[in-house]
Amino acid sequence: MRLQCFVTALWLGVGAMAGKYSREVNEPTQSGSDGQTVEFRIAKLNQVWEKAKRMQLSPVRQAELHSDLKIQEKDELQWKKIKMEGLDENGEKEAQLRRNFNVILAKYGMDGKRDMRPMESNSLKDHEVRDGDMFDDPKLDKLWNKAKSSGKFSNEELPKRRSTDPGVSMEEGK
Repeated sequence: MRLQCFVTALWLGVGAMAGKYSREVNEPTQSGSDGQTVEFRIAKLNQVWEKAKRMQLSPVRQAELHSDLKIQEKDELQWKKIKMEGLDENGEKEAQLRRNFNVILAKYGMDGKRDMRPMESNSLKDHEVRDGDMFDDPKLDKLWNKAKSSGKFSNEELPKRRSTDPGVSMEEGK
């Protein structure tokens, strides 16, 4: 009778804990107060993923990042097994994983470094300065040529008009 009670209690105890191999433990769960699901089993990869969502990457870039992070997760979990077996004695695999992670961060602009690519400007790209151009701005050149050809201004008034406009930047030497 005691043995039967002991076995029943043991069975209920094991069933209540559900262990680390249960479905509930291994499926994505709510991450707490924000109510979003956890995508990865490694915390730093989840942090990168959350940052990527806040950065509002394009859907294609987000999908690429997700697949890169999944590969990184798989590699890191394999490395943990290798480390436990003592097969990564000199840390080469760990260093390779760090390099790969840093490459992923740099690829998607999350490495904390400033982007050194030139920013898009508001100027026209196809405007080449010609000999007859008076200004750096193509719109001002067009207006100037229109004013010259309209005949509304005399030859004495044109240089005065050009010099009285304070916001106009002219090329030097003209």
